[in-house]
Parts: sequence; C-alpha cells; structure tokens
Amino acid sequence: MGFRDLHEFNLALIAKQCWRLITEPDSLWAKTLKDLYFPNENFLQARKGSRASWAWASLLQGRDILLQGAHWQVLDGSLIRLWVDNWIPGFEGGRIQPMANGVVDLEQKVSSIINFDTSNWDLNPIRHLIDDRTAEAIAKIKFASPRNKDRLVWPFEKNGCYSVKSGYHWLHSSSTSRQQNRPSSSRDVDAACWKFVWQIKAPSKICNFIWRAVRNGIATKENLFRRKMSTSPICSICGEFVESVEHLLLLCPWVEPVWFGGQLNIKIDKGAITSMDRWLLSVTNEGDLSVADREWMSTIIAYTCWHIWKARCKAVMEYKAPHPLSVIRVIQSSCGDFLEVQRSIYQRRNGAPQAHNPPQRWSPPPCNIIKVNVDASWRSNAH
Repeated sequence: MGFRDLHEFNLALIAKQCWRLITEPDSLWAKTLKDLYFPNENFLQARKGSRASWAWASLLQGRDILLQGAHWQVLDGSLIRLWVDNWIPGFEGGRIQPMANGVVDLEQKVSSIINFDTSNWDLNPIRHLIDDRTAEAIAKIKFASPRNKDRLVWPFEKNGCYSVKSGYHWLHSSSTSRQQNRPSSSRDVDAACWKFVWQIKAPSKICNFIWRAVRNGIATKENLFRRKMSTSPICSICGEFVESVEHLLLLCPWVEPVWFGGQLNIKIDKGAITSMDRWLLSVTNEGDLSVADREWMSTIIAYTCWHIWKARCKAVMEYKAPHPLSVIRVIQSSCGDFLEVQRSIYQRRNGAPQAHNPPQRWSPPPCNIIKVNVDASWRSNAH
C-alpha cells in the first residue's frame, strides 16, 4: 500500500546527514562534530569509541550504509583504500579480491598503483595478488590529475548525490533481497500432508494448530532456545530430551499412554519417527480405510494432538504434571461431542427426520407443590 518501513526510512534520513558531513566538511556543524569525535582523521575513518553518544553511533550507522551503496570515483587515488573500498565498476561489491594466500595492507591507497608521470596504471606492485580479469578492469578506469581529490558517488541518482528517496529504496530492496536469499532451516513438506491437514474434520483452531505443528511453528523449547528466548531446549516434563514438535506430541514418555490408551490404540514406534508430517501420512495411510473411517481417524488424531499440547502448556505454566488418563477422558469427551454435532448436521442436511420438541409453555405445578413466579420493573421517574 506504499507504507514505508520506519526503521529503514530513519536510516535513510541519517545517511543524508552523513552525506552532508562528507560533502560539506567546512560547515560549522561538521567542524563541531570533527572537534568532538574525530579530530585527527576524516569522517570516513572515524571510529565509534568506548563512550560514544547515541547521536554519534547513529551517524556511524548511516555512514556504513553510504559506504555499502556508494562507490568511489578515482581522481587522485589518495582517499580510496585499495583493498577495502568500492571503486571498481562491474565487480560485485566493487572491491578487489586478493588471490589465495595473498597478504595485503588494508590501508594501502589506490594512488600507490598510479603513475602520474606516464598517466597510466602501475600494477606491478600488486600483480601477483590479482587475477587477469581484475587487472583488465583496473586498466579500463580513467583517473584525473593529482590536483583533484577522489569523489564519493551515489549511483542511484543521475547527479551522483545521495537523496533520501533513492537511499530508502536501495536500503529496502537490499534488505528484502537478503531475506529472500537467507537459507531456511525448514524442509519441504509433502503436498499429500497439506491435503490431509486441510481436510481434517475439526474446529478451525485445531486445524490451524496441526498446520503449525507440521511447519514446526509452535513454541517448543527447542524453537524458543533457537531464538534465544529460553535458557534450555530440554523438555520441561521429562527433563531428558530436546523438546521438538515430534518429542512434544509423540515421543515424550507421558504421551505414549495417551496414544495407546485412546480410541485408536496407536503404538508409537520411536525409531521410525523422523518428522511430524511423515508420521501423519504413515498412520492415516495404514490399511484399507474407507473415506468415512479416515475422516473419523483424522479427527481423533487432531483432537489428541491438541489436548496433548494443552496439557503440556498447563504443566509448564501452572506446574501441574499431566495425567495420561485424564487427557484421554478429555479427548474422548470433546471429540465425541464434536462428532455428534457433525452427525446431526449431516442428518439435517440430508433430510433425516428430526425429533421436534413442543414449545415450552407455562404449566401449573403438581399437587402439593408451590410455584412462585417473580417479575419486576423499574422506572427512573417513579418514587
């Protein structure tokens, strides 16, 4: 809808101030900051220090953004670090990558490989550290006389000057690209499993829970520990194993009696369980089941997982140890009520006769019984 990311937009604004520090070093505010934070060096070389203010730390963050997106135009080569800065067009990052086992001086300037007397590049000092492609790219770069200082150029504007608009769009596209290219710890789930999940006859909250369990998207101790939100990944109930989704719903010692003592009498084979989705498919595909039997089975499995999760959360939050028999009873009761409602809905839709109860009317009480009917009203203007 066009709304901007406020964090990225704020960074783009800060980068604008950093651009002014670089391009207007003789302004009063730039001289004031220089006296305070980098009296003996320029802004591009300034360091944060151990007691940096919030404003100074923010400016250094904006400077890093500029150095990532901008590149140097070689004029005299005195300001550009040969192995660190972006100054070679057409190269990823614009930097020179030294060959393997090459030892380089990170503070070496580009001017060290320029021969101003012949107006040519002198690559002999670094030729053993770069490949032919890099040497050809450097040789194509034109430089000016030593009277001109190197210039930082923002390539996303025609005039080469940084703007908040182009800075924000570059920053936003860069962060989006990093997120898309970030390796994922999740694995592909069989399409048959997704089909099974969304065909489960159960309330929406339970179907959603099964979906999140298959995607490893519930707050297990393992997931919380991975996100640095828990001090340990070990199961809070058994205290022996890492609490993954599979351990929580299938493998924890107190869970096994729930599955075996329930209506399906499922015997958990610990050695055969690799992931939640594969287990669901293996259980529901066993034997030659009719469509109705498979629907009934999927409902019971979903309710069992749901109440195991609720019992686990109660154990963690309220420090009450889960009792398998109590969980089995809750599963049978809630699942039975749901199936009964579904059965009555099916009968109604298919024209099955329904028992019609007569409307409730007032009737006098039996003999020897006194019945008192009470009613009342109130008016604000009554006294």
